[in-house]
Amino acid sequence: MRKLCLLLSVVMAFVLSFAGQLAAVSITYTETALMTGTFNDEDVINDPITISWTGDTDNVFCGQGGCTNPAGPGVVFVDVLHFGSGFLINPTSVFVNQADGNAGFVDDVLHTQIMMTINPGFATYDLRTPIQLSGPGLITPNAIFPTTGGDLAIFSVTDPTFTATGGVPEPSSLLLLGSGVLGGLGFLRRRFLP
Repeated sequence: MRKLCLLLSVVMAFVLSFAGQLAAVSITYTETALMTGTFNDEDVINDPITISWTGDTDNVFCGQGGCTNPAGPGVVFVDVLHFGSGFLINPTSVFVNQADGNAGFVDDVLHTQIMMTINPGFATYDLRTPIQLSGPGLITPNAIFPTTGGDLAIFSVTDPTFTATGGVPEPSSLLLLGSGVLGGLGFLRRRFLP
């Protein structure tokens, strides 16, 4: 009986030690709008732009009035529909400013917004769950963002939408396995021990 209790304790400790580590999940952030500006030295007028990146909710950091999820260099994808695409070269983050109610992508080298969506619904958002909000746009005029497809300059945006998909943790496989093991051990205990 003591051996069974010890075994149950060890199995449960093992399962619970991994349950928290498996809670982080991937999340895809996407910002879309109609853009006027330049891409790879070509004039762009009201062409669809999409900026996207898939990150991990475990990397989200929240501080005074906002949360950020750092993407790093060369991993955030930019697509200007009729003009080409590329990856942002500078380290980039997804950022939500809860105090001002906006969210989107920022350049970590230039310390400026690439494209943000303004909506009061961002006041309680923490970058860890799915969301889709639209509103006026926020950009940094005259900023030039280097990409692998050429330089990107955004002069104005119309109808921006910030979307986050994924980010909802599913039950941990190890937790389910642990529950099955505990149930099986309980069955064996009843069957073979007096």
